Amino acid sequence: MIIVGIDPGYAFLGIGVIELLPLSTRVVHHETFTTRPKDDDADRLDAIAEHVLDVLEQFEPDALGYENQAGVEVAANRRRIGEEIVGSNASSRRVHEVSGIIRCAARCFDLPVYCLAPNTVKVAILGKGGARKKKAAVKDRVRTIFGVTGCSEHAADALAIAIGTGVRHRRQVATLAEHAQLIH
Repeated sequence: MIIVGIDPGYAFLGIGVIELLPLSTRVVHHETFTTRPKDDDADRLDAIAEHVLDVLEQFEPDALGYENQAGVEVAANRRRIGEEIVGSNASSRRVHEVSGIIRCAARCFDLPVYCLAPNTVKVAILGKGGARKKKAAVKDRVRTIFGVTGCSEHAADALAIAIGTGVRHRRQVATLAEHAQLIH
């Protein structure tokens, strides 16, 4: 099972791709995609959209997850669409625009989408949600678990998001399989 995790950002977009195997997880790809500050907003958002679509086409994931910067956890897929809280400042607005782009890109590939709260991501990778200095702790843990070097904080967050998404997606797939058995 291939899972894509995205740490949404307007200037820096973390992308992590993992493969969930029966007894292990391996990193397939990680990167930080950047936009040029001199470009106008529309061009930057377009570049993000094109890159996310390219990643989804290249890796053909089974699910996609991203971190909700507002701290509200939402499960969003074609069966249930949640609402996000949008902040009032320009930076927050831009990150939410990127989140919308991520969701639209996933829809193009008919992927289930999981929106995870920051604490959920921390729990997935660190085992606890209240860790201080989250970025450094997550990056160190990703390096330890996967032996990944040269991984930016954004890409490390994306890998952690992919792990959290994988846990959620496996649970949902198992639940759907159980329901299907009950029907038949």
